[in-house]
Amino acid sequence: MTERSSVIVNVSSPLFEGQACAMLRSAKPAPSHPDEAPYDFGGDKEILWEYQLQGRFKRPLKGPLYLSLELPQTDKYSVSIFVRPLISAVLKFIKSWGYRDLALSYGGSGTPPHLSCPLYQTCDRIN
Repeated sequence: MTERSSVIVNVSSPLFEGQACAMLRSAKPAPSHPDEAPYDFGGDKEILWEYQLQGRFKRPLKGPLYLSLELPQTDKYSVSIFVRPLISAVLKFIKSWGYRDLALSYGGSGTPPHLSCPLYQTCDRIN
């Protein structure tokens, strides 16, 4: 993804069907399109990127909805003995802000490494 761009992707799973759109802010119009104004994120100058998900759930949810960032591997993610305590300290610091359900897994045994949190704690707004 390059600066001042957006990407729209179709999303389909056993639970959800719809589209996802990722947008990246630009500081100025592209040289190839000097008259085209970049997406301004509703006038908010502090936002650098935005991710939108629109669609429908194929069945009722049976619990909380989580946002998870996964690495595309099923092997355990290896972290050095010096970095692991640093990661733990950063997670404890973030949890102190009220994100107590933030979870980190290094994966392994067929599970991808991931960082997840309840969706209501990760979204700016839900429409």
